Amino acid sequence: MVFRIWPRPAGQGMRAFAALFLLLAPGLLAGCVAIAPLGPPRFAQEMRPGLEAHPDALFGRLENGLRYVVLDNDLPKDHVSMRLVVLTGAVDEGEDERGYAHLLEHMPFRGTRTMSAQEVTHFLNANGMKLGPDANASTGPLTTQYILNLPKNDAESLSAAFAFLREVADGIALDPEDLEAEKKVVQSELRQRDTPGARASEELLDLIFPGTLYADRLPVGGSAESVGAARVETIRAFYDRTYRPEAMAVVVAGRVEPLAVAAAIEDAFGDLAARAPDPAERDLGRVPGEAGQVAIVADPALPTQVLLLTTGPAPPAPPSLAQERAEDILSLAHALLSRRIDEAARRPDAPIIAGSAGLDFHGDWARVQTLSARMPTGEWERGLAFLEQELRRALEHGFTRSELDEIVAERRSALARLEAIAQTYRTQSYASLMAGAVASGSVFRSIPQEVALGRATLDTIRLEEVDAALRAAWAGRDPAVFITGEVDIADPQAAVRAALTASRALPVAAPEERLAVAFAYDGFGPAGAVIEERVDETFGFQSLVFDNGVRANILKTPFEEGTVRVQIRIGSGRLSVPKDRPGLGQLGEYALLFGGLENQSFEELRRLLRQESVGLSFDIGVDGFVFRLSGRSGQLPFLLSLATAYVEKPGFHDEAWDYVRRSLSDSYTRLRRSPDAVFNAEVARIIRDGDPRFGVVPPEEVLGHDIAEVRDWLKPLLSSAYLEVAVVGDIDPDTARAALAGSLGAIGDRPARLPDLAEARDLRFPTGRAAITLTHEGDADKAIVAAYWPVSTPYSNELFATGELAAQLLERRARDRLRVEEGKTYGVDAASYISAVFDGYGWIRILANVDPSDIPAAIDALAGIAPRLEEEPLEEAEMVELREPLRAEGRRRREDNGQLVSLLSYAQAEPDRVATALSGSYALISRGQVMRFLETHVEGAEPLVIVVRPE
Repeated sequence: MVFRIWPRPAGQGMRAFAALFLLLAPGLLAGCVAIAPLGPPRFAQEMRPGLEAHPDALFGRLENGLRYVVLDNDLPKDHVSMRLVVLTGAVDEGEDERGYAHLLEHMPFRGTRTMSAQEVTHFLNANGMKLGPDANASTGPLTTQYILNLPKNDAESLSAAFAFLREVADGIALDPEDLEAEKKVVQSELRQRDTPGARASEELLDLIFPGTLYADRLPVGGSAESVGAARVETIRAFYDRTYRPEAMAVVVAGRVEPLAVAAAIEDAFGDLAARAPDPAERDLGRVPGEAGQVAIVADPALPTQVLLLTTGPAPPAPPSLAQERAEDILSLAHALLSRRIDEAARRPDAPIIAGSAGLDFHGDWARVQTLSARMPTGEWERGLAFLEQELRRALEHGFTRSELDEIVAERRSALARLEAIAQTYRTQSYASLMAGAVASGSVFRSIPQEVALGRATLDTIRLEEVDAALRAAWAGRDPAVFITGEVDIADPQAAVRAALTASRALPVAAPEERLAVAFAYDGFGPAGAVIEERVDETFGFQSLVFDNGVRANILKTPFEEGTVRVQIRIGSGRLSVPKDRPGLGQLGEYALLFGGLENQSFEELRRLLRQESVGLSFDIGVDGFVFRLSGRSGQLPFLLSLATAYVEKPGFHDEAWDYVRRSLSDSYTRLRRSPDAVFNAEVARIIRDGDPRFGVVPPEEVLGHDIAEVRDWLKPLLSSAYLEVAVVGDIDPDTARAALAGSLGAIGDRPARLPDLAEARDLRFPTGRAAITLTHEGDADKAIVAAYWPVSTPYSNELFATGELAAQLLERRARDRLRVEEGKTYGVDAASYISAVFDGYGWIRILANVDPSDIPAAIDALAGIAPRLEEEPLEEAEMVELREPLRAEGRRRREDNGQLVSLLSYAQAEPDRVATALSGSYALISRGQVMRFLETHVEGAEPLVIVVRPE
């Protein structure tokens, strides 16, 4: 189901996409998608009686077989999101065509039948789209998607977008010189994606699906050798064979008239025809049983992890309603088991750091069940025993009534929250779900339909069904075992068998019933009184000051129906971290939340948060301690009470400290195992002249503290510093005002302004310009080159916007050279940072991931970019192209409650900055301002070059 809110432990995603993220290491199986055999161009609801699709979506099919789905939706206002879904991918490549699907996906941006590469870029930018976030493409094992997110819905823009997608369908130019250049780019991308996690995913696929075409054709993209061997005639043959109208669908969501869009699709694609004979039917291969196979990936760059896996047949696609219900019950069983594993990981004596149970359906081809756990380096045997025993406990004793009741209550709360946002679901999310349904052969339903189906299952589910579903999937099976990390196992099969035999000899006790949990705090004293109030005449938010000095800003918006967001900013954040004890800042983020409350443990709070389906986070920002909360509108009093309890009565319990230390100790072991890890750990501190508050604090300066030190530093700041809160969403302002008065308005007095902290705000860019070289212990073919130029002009919103535009221009020029002309990198990234906190501190930088042999060329292209700026000065037409995507993004942010609540959380502390940010600045910036910015800070200055290369 597309929307169904079910327990989704690590490794599970929406069924429409069915992504296998089975390990805790990010990206280990990225790219695996649901299996939808190429067949007649029919929608899922046409293939099985009783399946009902979204009643407001327009489903259609052209005479040539191309399908389309159109949905009218108006959030963000006037935006339109399009997808061209092609039911072809890596499994459709012949033995000598490996990587062709992915290489072909790159080529439309090199030029089409009627558009050069420059004209493609102009079309995108002129219509408010930037290549990457707004215009992109992706290739999977079985599908390829082209994505356009337009910030406007006028007929001319829609017509141009359909014309471009039609050119993708049968008009990709495939110029020989462009193909040779793009082959180098793809090879660079393959090198960048060839990570320890990606290599482990290949081994895992071979373990799960040995001897199948599915495993053989992954990872998507082939190899550098196979891509390098591609020729125009061979890739055109693949293009003509696979890009067929009956294998395509156009998806459109946004503020559109569906019948008019259908007519436009007919005009654009009606004469599209097949250009080659029908391809042979896919044969993915048979999924064998697991039979106790063992696979080891011994790599110190990976965390130590253990997986247990079983496979089984999946129901035919699309599944019937009864089959969907059975799948949901099995998913619920794994969620219950995942909950047990996760809670056990947080106990002081736990042998693992984190873990979960997962379930994934690969269309009608295969079903995979997993248990996974991450443990301290090298301790795989303890982790394996833990998983075996928790699985056996569930199989022998089942789940308890209280466990099921609790998770059913959580699912009901989640469905209620989903139901609340039904009328304000965002266009881009709808388009992704619609495309996913087409790609996977599932039904695209409305939110009310999915909520009704979910509630029907919850109303009828029985504990015996859940226990039986888990036993059917695992009992009597000999699971496959997959182990990664810094492990040294001479005879893996024998060692794993011995560890499992020893574990199975130990008895497992039945679980105990759980007691219900309730929030431990019901009041914080007499409600506060409002002593000042005003309404912002421009943007409409209400600002209050309570008699205790707490400041509040309230904004009712139409952007998330039935939902409220809260953000609280307290004090000065990282500015308050002592420079001689920087580890306190890093520890504080973990210790506060995990430490629970004085009268309530974090485990109880986690159960409560899941039960209420609310979000809570805490982080130490550069200039504030920040709480973020979200939930249904009616939950606002609870959200504010929860935040107030953390502000006034944090627990800092010792059991949380053990978990924090174990987690951090493990993460520190891999800080030097990749160029990205080294860059993220070191560079933030380097470009701030060694300030210890930035970057990853060394382990000895973090783990040397205890929780009492963190408490003694953080608790007084939370309880006495300046406090400002924003409440944004579908709310009644008077109700919000009353809830604030009884919570944060009832606490002790707060100061009227933030302290100056002049010494803490003193931040400098390093004065030296000698290149800095860092080394990593990862793959020998990966390096990073970055060039930084300081910007010492004091902050203004105008300067911030100018810097953003200047960075976009630098990225274009560097990308043209390093990617388009020389093919030395897959991606170039530029960014500008103008600090509003550290007056006179800022920078603009360009970064590229390259092969170590290309470091000199990258340094020349990035650090020596000034001559290119002189040779290709910014023209007014290009200025429009740079500005439009940023303006479109600004408009989207002003209709995003997450962005609005963040801005309003300091609306009284920094009113001018907030007002300018809400109004937008990009339209006001001229070409001359951007050129002067670059002349001052880049063309007339020497950059600091930082290189991260292999040891």
